[in-house]
Amino acid sequence: MPGIRVPLAPFPGVVGLAPAATGPHPTSPPRQVGGNMDIRQLVVGSTLYLPVEVGGGGRS
Repeated sequence: MPGIRVPLAPFPGVVGLAPAATGPHPTSPPRQVGGNMDIRQLVVGSTLYLPVEVGGGGRS
């Protein structure tokens, strides 16, 4: 409706890379290679560094 504004502050939810360990990998809790990264300060202009544990990103 005209005149109504909803302030938004988007941030990523789940982001990560393939872990080196085999087996199932839940996204919570987050770990070294990522996961459920509900970090409200991770916004446009932020930089997130994650280590690469699997060459090629684990492509099969």
